[in-house]
Amino acid sequence: MEEMRAFFQESAYLPEDREIVVSERFRKGGRPAAWRIRALREEEMTAEAEKDQYAGLCAAAVTEPELSDAGLWESYGAKSKEELLQKMLTPGEYLRLLEAVLELNGYRKRKQERKETAKN
Repeated sequence: MEEMRAFFQESAYLPEDREIVVSERFRKGGRPAAWRIRALREEEMTAEAEKDQYAGLCAAAVTEPELSDAGLWESYGAKSKEELLQKMLTPGEYLRLLEAVLELNGYRKRKQERKETAKN
C-alpha cells in the first residue's frame, strides 16, 4: 500500500502558476502588465476544449487578467473567454501565450522527450 501513496491525489501536485508578459501593449504603472497562467488537470481541459483545444486551454489557464470580467467582455465585444483572447491579442501575442501555457501544462516536455527517443 505504501508504494501506491505516490499516486494518491494528496501526493500529486500541479506546477506553480507562472507570470508572463504576453504583450507590451498592456501596461500597469508604466511597465508591461504581467499575465498569470496556471496548469490544468485533464478533467478541466475536457470541459473547455469542445470547440478548439488550444483556445480552450489558453482561456482556462489564464487567471490574470480575469477573462470572465463583464467589463472586459463589453470592452472588446466578446461573448466568451476564447473570443476575448482572440480580440485582445495579436497573432504573435496569442502564440506567445499559447507557448507558455503549453509548456506549463507539460506539452513541450513530452514533445522534447519524443524527439530524444526518435534520435536514439
